[in-house]
Amino acid sequence: LGRAAPSDDEILLLRAAIARPEHAEDAWMTWRARSDLDSADGRAAELFPSIAASLGPTALGADEPRLRGLRYRTWVKNELTLESLAMALDAVQPVVSPPLVFKGARVVSEVVDRHGVRPMADADLLIDSDVHAAAVDRLQRAGWTTTANWVHATDMADPAGRRLDVHRWILFPRYTRTPSTAWSARSRRADIDGRPVRFLDPADELVLAIVHGVMSSGHSNVRWPLDAEALLAADGVPGPPDWDLVVRSAGEIGVGPIVAAACSFLTDDLGLAIPPAAVEQLDRLPMDRLLRYQWARRRSGRFPTARVRHYVDLQRAAGRTPTLHGYVSQRYEAFREHGRSLVVRNRVRNLRRRVARPPG
Repeated sequence: LGRAAPSDDEILLLRAAIARPEHAEDAWMTWRARSDLDSADGRAAELFPSIAASLGPTALGADEPRLRGLRYRTWVKNELTLESLAMALDAVQPVVSPPLVFKGARVVSEVVDRHGVRPMADADLLIDSDVHAAAVDRLQRAGWTTTANWVHATDMADPAGRRLDVHRWILFPRYTRTPSTAWSARSRRADIDGRPVRFLDPADELVLAIVHGVMSSGHSNVRWPLDAEALLAADGVPGPPDWDLVVRSAGEIGVGPIVAAACSFLTDDLGLAIPPAAVEQLDRLPMDRLLRYQWARRRSGRFPTARVRHYVDLQRAAGRTPTLHGYVSQRYEAFREHGRSLVVRNRVRNLRRRVARPPG
């Protein structure tokens, strides 16, 4: 994974959260010997609730009451986010039913003991692009406000400030070159607080967690192993991912080598059990040259935006011909909407992250 992986300290915390007990305790003691809770950054703090659930009072020592409190706070925040999501489902029900819920809200909803373990920054809904505007309009009339408009999604917040991302696509166009239409077709019916929804097949959810996590630079970059472990350890219905379907899913959107590298990380660094044959199959899958270039830059510590590729892929997906005038017009509108200050802040943030992470 190179510099797309969590940092060394974050890997210690991930081991403490999801590795076998003897390895988890050793990892926690190693991290604790050189760090403390007060100096931990926001990314590291995302893992503390999982550690509180994984390790007992003896291993946690004097930190146990505080970590238990962080786990309780995570549970409360997740319950409030799911309550807000339920109200959003009611609002969009007349125009799309049932919508697809994915990422953290799906993991937390389906695996009850994750409510206080896996922090959620927001809830994620997939609304088909042909009814996306109507769904956003209904949410606005129900009290939600739009906080940002992106190519792939509209960021919204309810009156209490709880966040909701209303997506047009999953991963496309940021990390794939084609929409994942087969994923929606394979999704299954479920419910959240009595509201009908759809969940992705566990194999597709695993590919999503990996690609979104390793290609991101924020907190998702340390959360994705938690989701992967939860999906791999699932029992009952629907159970853990089918590895043949994982390979097919990754191949459908052209990200096989990315998923293979992430699976090797899960096995080698975190001790999760993944069939070697599946990793080999994933690594042999073809990958678009522009995506391969984007992945190489991400592993080197850069955060590529690939705006030209995004524009071209979106135009082709809509059956239109990409033009230079169209691209310039789109960039101008984005600049007007988000402003120069946001562009500058993002570039400064990415530069700081590159400097903070040593090569290797």
